[in-house]
Amino acid sequence: MPNEFPEYRVRLFLSVDLVGSTQLKNKSKSNKQWVKIFQTFYKEFPSTLERQYRNITKNEKCCEIRLDDAEREAYPKLWKTIGDEILFCCSLQSLIHLSACMIAFIEALIEYGNTLKNSKEMSGGLSTKGNAWVASFPTPNCSISLKDTSNESVVSEELEEEVDKDPSKFDFLGKGIDAGFRISKFSSENNFTISPGLGVLVCKCIEGKNVTGFYHNITFIKQESLKGVVNNNPYPILVIDTCRDDDQKELFKIEKKFLKTPEEQDCSQLREYLEKYLNYHEIELPDLKLFSSDKNPEPPYFYKEYKIEWENEMEQENKKNKEWEHDMEQKKETENNDGDKVLKDEMEKISKKNPNFYKEYKIEWEHDMEQKKKQKIMTETNYWKMRWRKYLKKILKNQ
Repeated sequence: MPNEFPEYRVRLFLSVDLVGSTQLKNKSKSNKQWVKIFQTFYKEFPSTLERQYRNITKNEKCCEIRLDDAEREAYPKLWKTIGDEILFCCSLQSLIHLSACMIAFIEALIEYGNTLKNSKEMSGGLSTKGNAWVASFPTPNCSISLKDTSNESVVSEELEEEVDKDPSKFDFLGKGIDAGFRISKFSSENNFTISPGLGVLVCKCIEGKNVTGFYHNITFIKQESLKGVVNNNPYPILVIDTCRDDDQKELFKIEKKFLKTPEEQDCSQLREYLEKYLNYHEIELPDLKLFSSDKNPEPPYFYKEYKIEWENEMEQENKKNKEWEHDMEQKKETENNDGDKVLKDEMEKISKKNPNFYKEYKIEWEHDMEQKKKQKIMTETNYWKMRWRKYLKKILKNQ
């Protein structure tokens, strides 16, 4: 419904970028080679991601039974491309759904990265890196139609459902979106960066990995100040290992021992820290149910506050519409009465000069008006002008 209050949503945003693309462009004498690589990338990676998602959702080890029919079709859809980067988006239904999306994306990153490395046509040291974050809707983030001609200021459930079907027709604004883009500079071929909010949800998936099938680990590698994010305070940088080289993986393990870096961090403790960090800095703390069939979690406080604002705004909009309709009715009534009076006055003037002629056309005019009333036709100003001018012209001509 156009005026239905939008449901609370958590959307997942996934970004894949080509590593080494700038170097390839600078080395190439002609743009023919790298243009072809990018065209192939734009075409094949989305297909790879969808295929990986469908394969995973059919795998008994990764929630074939637990995903419902709607979730099996809710794979991350193309949002937009920005230079070397492709962005995807989907509305999350549950932690099981999130696990499937994340696993599919990691597998697609690795598969397509290996394809780039092993292809002679795509040689040049190219690979892939990933970044991901979540954002809550309809507040504190919002969806904006790229082709909106209605100028409507109030969002609705109908709008959000359209976004879920095809995010490429929309853009997204909000501090959650801004922060998500900011952390991408820390991503690399081996480090898939994720936002703190997504980190909370992924920690839950890891804690329930026997159910969700999510066996990857999160590592809190450092804190960095990001321009415009939490007032430039240190921001936690979280990564998921996406190393594709077994020898390099072994090398990293040895390095961690010498540097006394824990190979695995306690997921429960990390989640507790991230939740406290988000609450302290008043950043949206997302929440998802485990299965789509479970009861929806209690909506966050900022959603409830926004609902009150939305309802007040809708009340004002409805009030304005009623006032406008009332004004239009008054205007039409006034115009109709004015038209009636003008015609009556003019015809009475003529009646003094030619009583019989006036009587004849008065009967015709009254009959015409009676027919209009029966047909329930609203008489407007233009109609009245046309009618009384027609009768006057005819009367004056026959005087």
